Amino acid sequence: MPRTLSPDVIAEKDKDYNWPIELYQIKLDEETLYYAMFPENIAFFDEQGNEQTYYAASISRSKIKKNNKTAPDSVTVTFDNVNKNFSAYIANTQFEGRKVTIWKVFRNHLDKFENKIEMFTDSVIDSISTDEYNLTAELVSNLDALEVELPRRSYGVNCRWPGGFGGEGCGYNIPTLNGTIDSISNNRIYDSAMNQPADRWKHGIIKVGNESRKIIYSASGFVDVEYPFQNAQAGDSYHLEAGCDLTYNGGHGCKYWNNTQFYGGFLDIPKIRNVRRVD
Repeated sequence: MPRTLSPDVIAEKDKDYNWPIELYQIKLDEETLYYAMFPENIAFFDEQGNEQTYYAASISRSKIKKNNKTAPDSVTVTFDNVNKNFSAYIANTQFEGRKVTIWKVFRNHLDKFENKIEMFTDSVIDSISTDEYNLTAELVSNLDALEVELPRRSYGVNCRWPGGFGGEGCGYNIPTLNGTIDSISNNRIYDSAMNQPADRWKHGIIKVGNESRKIIYSASGFVDVEYPFQNAQAGDSYHLEAGCDLTYNGGHGCKYWNNTQFYGGFLDIPKIRNVRRVD
């Protein structure tokens, strides 16, 4: 028989100061991003116990999946991308493989570092995608990488060179193209100088002025970006950089770019399996 809470208990539970708040830390090279799943900024502490502001963000997530040892294994987190902040980060930052921490705190217990509940502390971003409205990140337990940090990269299936495509470790000379926009139609940028094969620029970025956009498709004469530019117009100069899907042979990875000798991932990761002897 389901348990029914009394009206008094429900009222107490729903008071503002009893609200549970989830705090997110995304660790990049030069900075750590701090966000709160809450309608206003939250003052708490960072991972070293120093005072830190967690900025209000519209965040949702799936249920945290657990492994057979009841430890957190994976979760899908979605961030509101209306102000395009995350897409700007993605266009210029390698997000895959970054460490993410999720804590839970309560609004009336924000005065001590110890007042946190660690929900997911050993996670990394396995994949990330964006559209005009949302950024979605798939987080997996660091145990999936065997908790081994190899020199300058982690043990994972996808390429993990910290510098990303073209950076140190990869070493590939990224193809680029500079030109002038012929015309724009919604999220499609036209220029007759873009006469390369289909999807040559996929996974790359195009920069126009101070704006950058991730390229989701390209063909002769145009590229499609994840969402329209705000200020770009015909006649503006642009800069194109090719991209990589960070796979060995996923269609637009190391094999596509003929750079397999410098692949920064591992073609196979051994799985821990429980084996039962049968006599």
